[in-house]
Order: sequence, then structure tokens, then C-alpha cells
Amino acid sequence: MGCPELSSDTIFQILTKITSLRLLDTCKVVSKEWKKMIYESSFTQIHCDRTKTKSGYLIQDIRHNEYVSEFVSYDNDTTLPTGFLPKKTKILACAANQGILCCEKELEKRQCRYYVCIPVTREWKALPNPKIRHRTTAMAMTVLRPQPLRFRIIRLSPRGLIG
Repeated sequence: MGCPELSSDTIFQILTKITSLRLLDTCKVVSKEWKKMIYESSFTQIHCDRTKTKSGYLIQDIRHNEYVSEFVSYDNDTTLPTGFLPKKTKILACAANQGILCCEKELEKRQCRYYVCIPVTREWKALPNPKIRHRTTAMAMTVLRPQPLRFRIIRLSPRGLIG
């Protein structure tokens, strides 16, 4: 005897209760229908409500020669503390879906140190300083695997891509 098919509403209800973002990413490849459901505009808010997940964006500005960061939630009701970012810390890139940042902290004598930061858990990991031959004009970050955390940071220079 085969399994009866679940209705689209039932599948949507199940997907909005999945707490693991990794599993949710896996669900996107099950079928075009599931992927479409996960990308529906109503999905994010319902998923966040049911899983107590924070969803929004992080903005950074310079005020009085200091970097100021602020988390703005989609529901306009949630705030995350951003005061844990040390002074003189600049956000260079982020992997938005996983909430992971690549930061640069200015040290003494115009030197800097690079970090990967997870704001929700307040975890920091120092990165080896890159050997920079060319000026960096832009950076991007992608997460290859969340558990264990594997990521790639890409620097762009006037001479092209530096990996």
C-alpha cells in the first residue's frame, strides 16, 4: 500500500515548523513546489513565528568616526543586541541566510585583524591575515556547509578576483 499524498497546505504547515536552516535548504531541492512554497512572501514571517527565528537585516553606518551596527527585523518588533561588536569593527561581508559576518577590526598603527562572527550566538573566530598584494575593492562571503562551519571569503581587487 502506497503513502497518500499530502495536500499543499499540509506540506506548507510542515515546512514552516522546520527549525534547522540546513534541513530547510535541503527541502528546497525536493521539488519545485516545495522550493516555491519556501520562497513565498508569507513563508518567512510564519516560519519565524513558529520557530522563534529572527529574520531581518543588519545595517552599519559611521557616526562620529565609529561604526554603528543595528539589526532591523522584518516584523519591526524584534531587536538583537549589536553592542557586542567591538569598537572600530567594520562589517565587510555577510552570508545572509546563515547570519554569518566577515568583520575587520582595526588595531593599533593602522593594522587590522579579520574575523568571522555569528551575531546571534556572539561567537567570534579569528582568521589568518591575508597576503594582500592589491587593494581590496569589494568582498563577498558564502557558507559552503553550516555544520561544521565551512565558508569561503572572496576579495575583489581592481586586477580581478582574489580567492
